[in-house]
Amino acid sequence: RRRKFNTPDRLSEAAALYCLGVAFDNLGVHKLALSAFTEALNIWKDDQGENDVRCGYSLYWLGKQEFNVGRFNEAIVWYRGALQTFKANKNNVDYAVVARTLGFLGDAHNELDNWDSALQCYSEGARLIRWKLDEYHEYLIDLLRRSGKIKEHNACDADAMQFYEEAINVMKHCTREDDVELCETIEILGLLHQKQEDYERARELLSESYRLYNSFLGQDDLRSADVVLKLGRVLDLQESYDAAMQCYREALRAQREKLRPDHEL
Repeated sequence: RRRKFNTPDRLSEAAALYCLGVAFDNLGVHKLALSAFTEALNIWKDDQGENDVRCGYSLYWLGKQEFNVGRFNEAIVWYRGALQTFKANKNNVDYAVVARTLGFLGDAHNELDNWDSALQCYSEGARLIRWKLDEYHEYLIDLLRRSGKIKEHNACDADAMQFYEEAINVMKHCTREDDVELCETIEILGLLHQKQEDYERARELLSESYRLYNSFLGQDDLRSADVVLKLGRVLDLQESYDAAMQCYREALRAQREKLRPDHEL
């Protein structure tokens, strides 16, 4: 066996390579990151075998490198290997990383239009977070929003609305400043209610989204202008014409403040 030749210096080298890989990933130098993580993985495999939890973390990062350069099938292979290793170390693993691995595996399937597989990964990740971490964990928001987007893309509006409702509930329990993601999710949910012709609920949600956009970004931000324009359309559908006109004026004022006079908007 080669394992006996892995001296402390060699294992320190693996740790250094791993840290170097993370640094390369942060810099977006994915080819060098891939090389560093591969070297670290091989050293740790020789030391304790492929079920060493450190191998799982290396596999996770290797999957990220493949994903970031658009090699989604290769990323799936690495992520599945990481999950298999994590399963063998269930009493000695960072469950936040396991949840993210499931999420990224879902993203790879999503990129390949494997909707059912993506949703299954997101669901498993969400269940793991609620079981092992926290029912209001921030990464849960990402998994719920991604699930909602897939359902929305496939015209499963009722399911999408449920995912977005859950995501909003988690976001409101998290202490996050300037949470534009919350504004966006409330806006999306409002538009889905509008699509279902539930105009009163759509009005409530779009009004809340507009209020939050103003709070976080200011009235002159174009995203605030966009959502107040959408609110005006809902008020139009409710035949609240004066209120709709007020929204349109506010949207126009913000757009004129931010855009060139000859802009197409």
